[in-house]
Amino acid sequence: RSIENLRPWPWVTMMEGDGLALSGGPFDAILLNAGVTHVQPHWLETIAPGGRMLVPLTAVAASPLGPAMPNIGKGLLMLIVRTDDPVVFDARPVTFVAIYSGQGLRDGAINAKLGESMKKMPFAPVKRFRLDPHEPAPTCWMHDATGCWSL
Repeated sequence: RSIENLRPWPWVTMMEGDGLALSGGPFDAILLNAGVTHVQPHWLETIAPGGRMLVPLTAVAASPLGPAMPNIGKGLLMLIVRTDDPVVFDARPVTFVAIYSGQGLRDGAINAKLGESMKKMPFAPVKRFRLDPHEPAPTCWMHDATGCWSL
């Protein structure tokens, strides 16, 4: 249905597949429609210069509703924009989100760290997503081995 609905816009390409195996590009826009704990490096490589990616950055907690909703993550829909720097991207939160978790796109240790970051600063004024190695600093909202969401 998506392909049919997008037919009036011939410059739009609809692709369906496994987000872990995203290939091709460069893409002007990428929309992830499942919650993740961290951005996959190859996703960033496929963004065209000036291109954008929307990613639901979510933490999953033990559900008070029991097993009925165990895979719903809550967090921030983050916008990432490719800059001229290959290791520093512009980034900002767009809105809050609650969404199903992506299969194979969650890390338990990062989930816990992300949950703590969100508790301390729920709508963080993030400005950058950084891949450059650096020590955690006060400007790091969420810092781990996969990247750093910086204020």
